[in-house]
Amino acid sequence: MPLNDQVPANAAAITPSDTAPNQGIGLYIGGDGNVTLRPEGATADVTFIGLRAGTILPVRFIYVRATSTATGLVRLY
Repeated sequence: MPLNDQVPANAAAITPSDTAPNQGIGLYIGGDGNVTLRPEGATADVTFIGLRAGTILPVRFIYVRATSTATGLVRLY
C-alpha cells in the first residue's frame, strides 16, 4: 500500500450531518462524547461510545451523523 494511502494529507473541522457527506480516513475527537459514523463500504452506521478528547479514530468513513455528541471533530483526509 502506498504511503499516501496510509497517512492523511489534509484536515478540516466538520459539523456532523445526516445528509452532507464528510469523507475521511480518520477522525480527530476534540471533546469527549460519542460518534456515530458510516464506514466506507458499510451498509449500517457504527457508534463509538465514550470517546475521550484527543482520540483519533483510524477508520475510513462517508458520514459523521448528527447524533454524535463528541465536539471539536476534525476529519483527516
